[in-house]
Amino acid sequence: MEARFPLIPGWEVAGVIEARGFDATEFEVGDEVVGYINNVWG
Repeated sequence: MEARFPLIPGWEVAGVIEARGFDATEFEVGDEVVGYINNVWG
C-alpha cells in the first residue's frame, strides 16, 4: 500500500510476530496480533 503525505493513520494496528525477546513469553513467532491505539482525540 502506497502512502501519501501528510499521512493521518487510523487507530487500529495488526501484524504477525516475526521475532521476540528472550524474556517475552506471551506471544510466539508467527502469532497474528491486533491492537488498538487509544489516545487523546483532537
